[in-house]
Amino acid sequence: MKKIIFALLGLFLLSACGTGEDAVDTRESTTVSNDNSVAIIYYSLTGTTAEVANEIQQKTGGTLIEIATAEPYSDEYSDVTDIVSEQIENDALPDLANIETSLADYDTIYLGSPIWYGSISLPIQKFLTDNDLSGKEVYPFYTSGSSGIDSAVEEVESLASGVNVHAGLGLSENDMDSMEDNVSDWLTGD
Repeated sequence: MKKIIFALLGLFLLSACGTGEDAVDTRESTTVSNDNSVAIIYYSLTGTTAEVANEIQQKTGGTLIEIATAEPYSDEYSDVTDIVSEQIENDALPDLANIETSLADYDTIYLGSPIWYGSISLPIQKFLTDNDLSGKEVYPFYTSGSSGIDSAVEEVESLASGVNVHAGLGLSENDMDSMEDNVSDWLTGD
């Protein structure tokens, strides 16, 4: 029964069929910062979250840091949904490849993740579990097929204790056509 439920939920894992409603969280707005204390840390399986991360990097001048799993996920959609379902079922987060950057150098972090089964991706969950971001200003951004970002913002808050989590940005496939404007509006608080 769990496999059937996960298979059905898997249809939403990497697909992008959202409405784009409520794309921006209503918390305190963010501001553009062009200094070296900004990092854009993200995980992207299909390239969509990477596209948003690159746009944020262009607008903030921050350092781009990609999170990668030690063992990459398959290129086959059904294989990924099977593996992720199994990892969720077993509360097993994937091992990550080493990051060659000291997080102590950054005060502000834009944290990007796709939404998987209504939650932030397992690699980003693992990153938050493994790294102390205390005292950092965190601005989460998400790409999603259909899920909202409310629970994802709460997940970041619970996994990254001691951080100040600001307004989140959620983008569906429909929002990607105007992604540059959505990112600009989010960064400037418009």
